Amino acid sequence: MNTAELIASRRMTRKLSGILQQRLEVYLSCLTGSFSPVSVLGKYINGQGKTNVTNDDLAFNLIQERYMAVASEEPFNLKKALSAPVDVYSHTPSLYKFGYERVIEDEHAELQQFDILSPNRWILGYTGFDLRDFRDQVQQRKAIEGNRLEDYLLHYLLIHQVMESNPKLNTLLSDLNIRVEEVRLAGLGNLPFVMLTAEIDSFLPQDSIILEVSSVSGTNQFEELIDTQSVKEQRSTLRVLVESLS
Repeated sequence: MNTAELIASRRMTRKLSGILQQRLEVYLSCLTGSFSPVSVLGKYINGQGKTNVTNDDLAFNLIQERYMAVASEEPFNLKKALSAPVDVYSHTPSLYKFGYERVIEDEHAELQQFDILSPNRWILGYTGFDLRDFRDQVQQRKAIEGNRLEDYLLHYLLIHQVMESNPKLNTLLSDLNIRVEEVRLAGLGNLPFVMLTAEIDSFLPQDSIILEVSSVSGTNQFEELIDTQSVKEQRSTLRVLVESLS
């Protein structure tokens, strides 16, 4: 891949990634009620009164156990148990860009660290609990915009439990060519996150190109590129189902 091809691919990737995120946000907005923590915890959410939810006792016990298991370990080191009723400040699902670190050895045998951004993967969370702010809280150990570290931890656990308790959401997103999976993120301990991936391929160019672009731009950030051919070859869930019945 030469410089001209890289520029063209990056331009197409950014356009397509923006469209994918906009579409996914529309899907989530239509399903907002299904993502509400009330659908799982019912009366255990502060201010919900006598909301009747099946098995909310079991659900609260489960999230209580998970909270303490994760919160008491590195890097959180929180000792206070989760008590009822819990304060939930957001019920609306939101998407946060997924990124990761990559280390590359340059021509001088020195290691350079890059922040790689994915164009087709997002972490599912709640509005008002930005993933970058969460990382900042963990690293700096201070509150951001009035939200405590405990609140971030709880809200990411809640959306994970909502997805886990409602398999129909997974089926629906799968039918829309969105893969749902549980992941762990570097620097955030054993906290389970929900990752949504558009079913298209993305890739990184050769290390030499990444190093060259970095030396020119002066930044250690880079983006994966979308394989547009994989978009053309994408197979819908319905098509796969029909073929399996043939």
